[in-house]
This record gives sequence, structure tokens and C-alpha cells, in this order.
Amino acid sequence: MTWWLWLLLALAALATFVVIGVQLWRAVRRFFAAAAEAGELLQRLAPTEDPPSPALARPVLASPGELGVALNRREANLEARRLRRWRRADAAHERWRRVGLRD
Repeated sequence: MTWWLWLLLALAALATFVVIGVQLWRAVRRFFAAAAEAGELLQRLAPTEDPPSPALARPVLASPGELGVALNRREANLEARRLRRWRRADAAHERWRRVGLRD
């Protein structure tokens, strides 16, 4: 090969390295900017010395009476859901029978 072809290949390789280097540099800068933002966010979210407000510190569990009412309501809802599901399945089977897909 002639000398100018070798020169062209070397310049193309250099240009490729420059393009890859610039993209890598930009990605690294973006990464460090995001890391700095994350650090600032962690500093803002750091725990404070203030006691929790009473509105946020209320008890999670219900009283036994409220718990019984909630459980009864849940059982009623589940039974109603089972009944609706059974009715939908029955209606679908009836449609299939009319079309001839079921015996």
C-alpha cells in the first residue's frame, strides 16, 4: 500500500478515538452531575432532630371492635365477589351452550 493510504487509516483511527473519547467524557460528566444531585438530595432527606408530629404518629392498628367490623365487611365483600364471579361464569357457559361450544 502507498504511504497516503496508511496515513488515511491512521487519521481515521485517531478521529474514531477522539469521537469515542468525547462521548465518554460527556457521559462521565453527566454521571458526576447526577451523583452530585443525589448527594444533595440525601443531605436534604437526612433525618432531623425534631420529634415526629402527632398527626403522623397515630396508631396503625384499629381497636378490636373496628377490626371486627372491618373483617365482617371484608367477608361480605368477598362473598359478593364470589357470587358475581359465579354469575359471570354461568352466563358465559349459557352463551357457549347457545352457540354450540358446550354440551
